[in-house]
Amino acid sequence: MNKHIDKIFIIWITLFFIGDLLSKVSNLYLDGNFYRINGFLKLGFELVLLYYFVTNFRRKKILLYPISFLLLFVIGQFSFGNSLASFFTGWSSGNIYFLNRFLYIFLFIVVVQSIELKKDTFPKILNILEKILIINGFLILLGFFFDLNIFKTYPSTIRFGYNGLFAKNGEVSYYYMFLISILYYNIIEKGNRDFVKLAFVIITSLLLGKKVMLLYLAILFLFHFLWINKHKNRNRLIASFFFIVVFYFRNNILNIIFNYSSFWDNIFKKNGLLGMITSTRSMLFERAIEHIGNEWNFINYLCGGIQYSKYKVEFEFIDVFLFFGVIGVILYILFLINYFFEKDNRNKNSLLVIILICSFFSGSLFLSVGCMIFLYITFKELGIKKLDK
Repeated sequence: MNKHIDKIFIIWITLFFIGDLLSKVSNLYLDGNFYRINGFLKLGFELVLLYYFVTNFRRKKILLYPISFLLLFVIGQFSFGNSLASFFTGWSSGNIYFLNRFLYIFLFIVVVQSIELKKDTFPKILNILEKILIINGFLILLGFFFDLNIFKTYPSTIRFGYNGLFAKNGEVSYYYMFLISILYYNIIEKGNRDFVKLAFVIITSLLLGKKVMLLYLAILFLFHFLWINKHKNRNRLIASFFFIVVFYFRNNILNIIFNYSSFWDNIFKKNGLLGMITSTRSMLFERAIEHIGNEWNFINYLCGGIQYSKYKVEFEFIDVFLFFGVIGVILYILFLINYFFEKDNRNKNSLLVIILICSFFSGSLFLSVGCMIFLYITFKELGIKKLDK
C-alpha cells in the first residue's frame, strides 16, 4: 500500500475541497443534513494516516510534542474539576474533539517523515490549491457582480463578502494567504513573473470581506515596501509620515468607514472600537480572563484547562494558553520553529510570521486540519524549488 501513498495524499486532500463545497450547499439548501461531510472525510484520512503510522512506525522527535500536549490536556482537564464521564463525552463536539483537531498535524507530519513521498507530491498538492483558488476567484467575481447568495461569505445577510465554494470563511482566508505567499516568494526569490496571477488572487481575496485579509495584505505590503523594495530607506520615511497622518486623522477616517458601511457602524455603537476591530473577540477575551481568574489554580496556568467551545477566544496563541497553559504555548512555539521556519531564509520566515500574526488576531488556524496541513506543505516546499506548472 505504501507505493500508493502519494496518490492517496493527493486524492484525500482534493476531497477536502469537494467536501467543503458539499457542506456549503448542504447548509444553504439541505437544512445542513450533510454539513459535516468534510469532517467525515478528514476522519477517514486520519484513519489512513494512523494505518501508515502503525505500519511504518519510526521513533521521531516530533512524537514528543503530541505526547506532551496529551499529558497537558489530561492534567488540565482534571485539575479544573472535569469528571471522568464528561471527559469521554466530548469526542464529537467537546474538548476531545478539539484536541483531536489540534493533534492532527502532528500525525500528518510524523507519517510524512516515516515514509518516502515522491519529490513532486507536495508541489502537485500546492498546484491543486492554486487551481482551486483561481477557479474559486472567478466564482467570487460572479457572486460579486450578480450578488449570488451561494457564493457569499455570509449567506442571506447584508454583510459584504464573497468566498465562492468554501463553507468555512475563516479557513478560506488562510488558503489565500498561502497562495499569495507562494506567488510572492517565487517572484522576489526566483524571478517568476506571475504578476497578473498574483494581482488576480489579491483582488479576489479582498472580495472575501474578511478583515484578516486586509491585515495580511497590509503587513505584506509593508514588508515589501520597507524591506524588499530597493528604495526601502526612502520608503521608511514615507511610511513614518503616512502613519503620523493616519493617527492624526483617525477619527475622520473612522467616520468615513462608518458612513460607508451601516453594518460596521452598528457594530461600533454596540461593541466599541476594539470590539469592532476584533469582531467581538476582545469581549470573549475579557470573559475568558474573568473565568480563569475565578476558576484556575496554579496547575491550570501551567497546563491549561477550559471548556473550549464555551470559553474560546479565537486569538490563536491565547487559545493555546487556555487549552494547554504556559507550557503548551512554549511547546507550540518550539514546534513551529523546528518544523516550519528555515534557518537563514529571512523572506520565507517573514512570510510565515505575517501569517502567524494574522492568526493571532483571527484564530481558526491551529485547530483547522486543512489549514495546518497546507501551512506545513507550503512552508516545507517554499524555498526548495519552483512549483511545477
